[in-house]
Amino acid sequence: KAILSPSNGNVLWEVPVTGDGMNPPQGTSYKEGDLVCYVEAYYGQDEVRALYDGKLLQVVVAQGEKVKKGDVIAFLN
Repeated sequence: KAILSPSNGNVLWEVPVTGDGMNPPQGTSYKEGDLVCYVEAYYGQDEVRALYDGKLLQVVVAQGEKVKKGDVIAFLN
C-alpha cells in the first residue's frame, strides 16, 4: 500500500537538529494514525500519517528529496 505526499516539498523522515536525518529502516512498524514523516513545504511542514497498520516495505523518496503532491513516498505491507 502506497503512502502519498500531501503537498509539494522535501521529505523529512527525521527532523535533524544537527547534520542530516536518515530514512527509517525497512521493516519499521506503523499503526494507523502514526506519524510516518513530514513534507516540508514553503508554508511549513505537513505531517504524513499512516492510513493503516503495516511494516515499511520500501522507501521510495530519501531524506531531503523533493516530491510533488500525490507522489509515492514509501510502501507499507
